[in-house]
Amino acid sequence: MAANVKKSFKKWSVVLVILAAVVICVVVMYYGREYLFGTRPSEQGNHFAIYLVGDSRHMSNVEKAPLARLKLDAEPILSDDDIIEYEWNTHTIKLSPASMGRMKERLGSKTVVPFVVVANGKRCYRGAFLSHLSSYIPRGPSIWYDVTPENAIKISQMVSAGAEDLRNDARVRKALRELGVLK
Repeated sequence: MAANVKKSFKKWSVVLVILAAVVICVVVMYYGREYLFGTRPSEQGNHFAIYLVGDSRHMSNVEKAPLARLKLDAEPILSDDDIIEYEWNTHTIKLSPASMGRMKERLGSKTVVPFVVVANGKRCYRGAFLSHLSSYIPRGPSIWYDVTPENAIKISQMVSAGAEDLRNDARVRKALRELGVLK
């Protein structure tokens, strides 16, 4: 009798291990590695970075998707080396002249380009780069990239009464302080 119980226990242990492995594989395939680990390897290494959302045809799809499920470009459009100063009260970012040119080149003539702000490897919030030609009304943070002062961009947000201002994320503030650019 004891031998049968041991065989049964071993059999069920193997079944449970296989079932757990299948569940993990399904979660990774469906949600991506970000769901389990929080970041992709390319999102690590910078205190502060802005990534474009890859393969985003419709901003409404980007707004509805969980932040962790968004597929980001491999390299950020802006990162630590590009930022000279970040004015927290206005969310204005002073950039190096070279990075401003690279940013505008990558954005090209697109009118709406979604982005995700990443602080110390953690996705904090989504937003959109907008052209003055865009008719899109942002529901969250936005950067008007083609009508900016020289070498600076401002992350704006239309905030309705009682709504949270996503730009004031404590993780972003901490990352900018660590980087030494917070003003």
